[in-house]
Amino acid sequence: MKISFYEAFDFIAEEAVELLADYSSDDDKVQNYSANTTINEVMKNIPTVRKKRKNKTTWTLRLLVAILVIFALSSTVFAIRQRLLVKDGGIELVTDANRNLIGKEIEGRSDIADSNGNIKKVSEEDNNELYSWKESTIITSVQEGAHVPRIISEFAVVDEESSFLTPEIIFTNDSMVILEKEDGKGWYMEKGEQLDFKVELYPSEINLSKGQSIIYQYIFNGELMNESLTYNGLIQNYSITAEKSGEYFLCLVGASSDPITLKQGKIVIR
Repeated sequence: MKISFYEAFDFIAEEAVELLADYSSDDDKVQNYSANTTINEVMKNIPTVRKKRKNKTTWTLRLLVAILVIFALSSTVFAIRQRLLVKDGGIELVTDANRNLIGKEIEGRSDIADSNGNIKKVSEEDNNELYSWKESTIITSVQEGAHVPRIISEFAVVDEESSFLTPEIIFTNDSMVILEKEDGKGWYMEKGEQLDFKVELYPSEINLSKGQSIIYQYIFNGELMNESLTYNGLIQNYSITAEKSGEYFLCLVGASSDPITLKQGKIVIR
C-alpha cells in the first residue's frame, strides 16, 4: 500500500491522539512510559498482532508504523543536510568521483528564489541570514566584523602523534573548511603555543598553475574570530598563536573563482 507524506502525518496524528487519550487516564502508565518500554512492547507484540476489525490494527502496530515513518523522514532530512557537491558550489573530500574537477573551471551559478520562484538579489548584509553559521556544530557565536561564508563544513584530520595530517579537499568560492580532530574537538593551546599549518595546492589550469587564494580564519572557544589573512600560491603556510588559553579550530575559506583543491597537509602544535 502506498500513502503520501500528508496521509502518513494524518495517520500519525490520529493515532497519537488516541494513545494520549488512553494514557491520560492512567498515571502509572504515563510515569513508566519511555522510548525503551515502547520499543520492547512493540517488538514483543509484533508476532501476535491481528486485525480486530476491518481496516483496524492494534495500537502497537500503528505505533510501529508511526515510528518507522518518523525514522524515514529523519533520514531524509539528514540526507538533505549533507554537504553540497562541488559542482553545485559545495565542498567535498577528493575522491575518484570528483578528481576530474581538480584545476577545472565549473560553469554555472546558484541563485536564491523566493516562494514565488522569483530570483532574489543578495546583498552582503544578507549573508548572516541566508548562510547561517548556526548550521555548524562548532561555531556558537561570531565576533563582530568576522567574515561569514555561505557554506561551512567540518573535516577530521588524522592523528600522527607528533602531527596531524589533513585530508585532500576540494572546495569552492566563499565556502569554509573547518579542520577538527578525529573526536570532533579542536586543539587546546595554552597562551603562547602555536598551531602551524602547511599545505600544497593542486595546480589550476585557469590560474596558470600559479596557485590560488585562500582566506585563513580561526575559531576560539566556539567563536568565529574576525582576524583573517589571505595567502596565494601553490604552497601555503599559516600559523595561529594563542593569545589566550583555549580551544582553537583552523578555518580555510575559498577566495578563488574556480575550485581549490588541497593536497594532504600537516598541522603541528609547538
